[in-house]
Amino acid sequence: MLIAVVNSEEKSSGEKSKDNQKKEGSIKENEADFERNLLNSTMGYQKIQLISLKTRYDRRSIMKILADCLNIKVDVLDASNPYVDKHAIKVANTTSLANNTGMSMGTLGCWKSHRKVWSDAVKNKRATTLILEDDIDVVKDFKKINARALKDLHTQKIDWDMFYIGHCLGDEKKKPAIFKGSIVHRSNYPACTHSYAVSLKGAKKLLEFTKDFTNPIDLQILGLIGSRKVNSYSINTTTTRQSFYGGDTSIGTNPNAQNNGDEKKNSMLHKCIDNTFMRKNYFLAEKSKLN
Repeated sequence: MLIAVVNSEEKSSGEKSKDNQKKEGSIKENEADFERNLLNSTMGYQKIQLISLKTRYDRRSIMKILADCLNIKVDVLDASNPYVDKHAIKVANTTSLANNTGMSMGTLGCWKSHRKVWSDAVKNKRATTLILEDDIDVVKDFKKINARALKDLHTQKIDWDMFYIGHCLGDEKKKPAIFKGSIVHRSNYPACTHSYAVSLKGAKKLLEFTKDFTNPIDLQILGLIGSRKVNSYSINTTTTRQSFYGGDTSIGTNPNAQNNGDEKKNSMLHKCIDNTFMRKNYFLAEKSKLN
């Protein structure tokens, strides 16, 4: 009986060892899958959505060039145009337009467009969504920097609501990095909404806290970040900026904030456009191919 018991214990120990090996193997496989996905066509997010007015074929053409050049998949979400969509004015708190001269119809359209993409994320139960506006430019190592940042967040098991990979005016170094040597900091004042990600939980929070149109959407978000109602992080060295290729805008943003003082020689988009013109002309593509 003693021998049988010993053998049974040895077998049990062996089975535990095999189970542990399987678990370790599974964890390593999951980590490997996670790291591979960071450089896939959606850069580790479940979806990349581009906010763009239907009428801005110029901007859509330029963003198509950039997406193809970076080998990323971008889905276009039609931006709200309050000049056309009169219902948008009715559902918003329009007293802000009347009482605040700094608020324009374009600002209302921007507010409604971002809420539209959050609603889409919630409706489809999307875990993460990278949201881009149609006037962005990116740095050379855009995808690699984003991958490094997402890996840092993942390693620290941070449950984020928002993650800014692009911002303007704010000094994100004022808040501590998530660990020594990381490029990810708790958000300080990441103005602008041209390039950021939301989690499903974050999208729900943003919809809940921005029901009324009282300020430009980026200022409403900054208030939520400052009050810690939204758990937000930022890349210290911004990977995206608003581009000089974006053309005119009715929102009325500061051109210095848009360009961040960067010159054309530092533009990844400029390089992509030069390379594209050597191969084919996207600007003459049929409208249906730009969607």
